[in-house]
Amino acid sequence: MPEKKTCFLNISLIILALSFSLTLLPFSHLRASESHAEENVSPEMPPGGNFTLNSADGAISLNRYKGKVVALLFGYTECPEICPGFLTVMSRAFAGLSEDDVKKVRGFFISFDPQRDSLEKLKEYSAYFHPNIAGLSGSVEEVEKVAEQYGALYYKIEKGGSPGDYHFLHSANIYLISPEGKLEYIFNENSPPSEVTAAIRSLLEKGKL
Repeated sequence: MPEKKTCFLNISLIILALSFSLTLLPFSHLRASESHAEENVSPEMPPGGNFTLNSADGAISLNRYKGKVVALLFGYTECPEICPGFLTVMSRAFAGLSEDDVKKVRGFFISFDPQRDSLEKLKEYSAYFHPNIAGLSGSVEEVEKVAEQYGALYYKIEKGGSPGDYHFLHSANIYLISPEGKLEYIFNENSPPSEVTAAIRSLLEKGKL
């Protein structure tokens, strides 16, 4: 597999199409359950790490949420099916937690479409799925950097009409980050909410040790 930086920065539509099967990444669905954790871990696991992006309520840094489990999803509000589907999975995963545990999780929907996704629009859109999900974005360069950290790929496709007439071909995964700020799990389209819930519980339990 090419280096992640080269793949992200220089990817063409042809390469991207070959790299996807809607949500396809070589490291999708990593560590989806504790029982298969070792066999699913891959050297292609992206580094993850801290980032700072904007929300309607101000700048948010991942490091601010040390001690909590964080779930990330990259997308855009005009995505017709994939993003709403994954946000629903995230919402149902949160709903499967106890009242105490749900207070220890935070979801972020990171938009790579700042041209159309205002921060207020992202806030309303994300909160529709669950009050613990916040919408984030930033400059094109800022979002590119965070997407690269987490191995998220996207490609803007112009339709040839007005400046706002475009859509994105993009990967889609839920990235689960431990209370220590480490990327631990990547869930793809085959992952039911119950698996995400179980992984969150596992990370919360480990955080108590």
